[in-house]
Amino acid sequence: MLYSQQYRIWDFWATSAGPTHHLFYLKAPRTGPAQSRHNMAVIGHAVSDEWEHWEIQADALHPSLSPAWDDLSLWTGSVIRFGPDWLMFYTGRDQLTRTQNLGVALSHDLFSWQRLTSQPIAQPDAQWYVTAPEEEPDTFTWRDPYALQDPASGLYYLFISAHDRRQPSGYSGAIAAAVSPDLRHWSVLPPVLSPGWFRDMEVPTVIHRQGQWYLYCSVKSDWYSPDAPYTERRTTILCFQSPHLLGPYQPVWQPEECSPALWYAARPVYDEVRGFLLMGWRMGSEEGHGESPSPYGIDNPVPLCLPPGTKG
Repeated sequence: MLYSQQYRIWDFWATSAGPTHHLFYLKAPRTGPAQSRHNMAVIGHAVSDEWEHWEIQADALHPSLSPAWDDLSLWTGSVIRFGPDWLMFYTGRDQLTRTQNLGVALSHDLFSWQRLTSQPIAQPDAQWYVTAPEEEPDTFTWRDPYALQDPASGLYYLFISAHDRRQPSGYSGAIAAAVSPDLRHWSVLPPVLSPGWFRDMEVPTVIHRQGQWYLYCSVKSDWYSPDAPYTERRTTILCFQSPHLLGPYQPVWQPEECSPALWYAARPVYDEVRGFLLMGWRMGSEEGHGESPSPYGIDNPVPLCLPPGTKG
């Protein structure tokens, strides 16, 4: 488990280089109310050979010097290989407006990172998405970019937590998409998932197994609409399935035990020997969740549940 007595640790993303697994995560001091961490978050870094015992490294990225679009705090992202290098897509917020935007940094070794642009990338298209001027900073959503390459076309995609303007107010949580031929120039696409069932759909992860695409995201218990087809309103990870990368995606009804009850923002990770695993961070009673030992730490992985007939 990755845990610190000094820092709250929560949302994370991972990649592997040979036998070494790299975990990037949000961290903030364990001072003040738990919600205050969102305005203090930086991106930490740890490495492991087996996904369980982590060696803390120097932080990967801190907020920019003011004034800048990401000078307040950094939020969730992802890492993707690009030739001999690595790119990290991340969420940033500024001190003046606290608006969520997306940025990108480059590394040659996964340890040292440099921002590639001084401006945000892939802004929401008002044709499909609610834009920053239309919502208060606390409700606006354009965050958590997850990057992958489509092996069939060679194109790169970002999957982004967003608000779909065509859905009812308060239940417009959606997963947006953007496409690029080179990970530098992005075209924003319509949502790949927009059921109208949730206020937000956070921390998307997309994987491909046995000819199907699986989209994972997380929701909280008070975000469900009355029309959402879930008998239990849980704070949990949800899984959706499609034969096509850009959808349409349909819910996968997985057993409750696939994700431990006190996990949030759980994500699949891939191990060359063990296949797909699921990792998550432990929520805490400070924010109204159940009592948990070592809250605000990233737990050891469990086998990833997939639909019947699908091999992990």
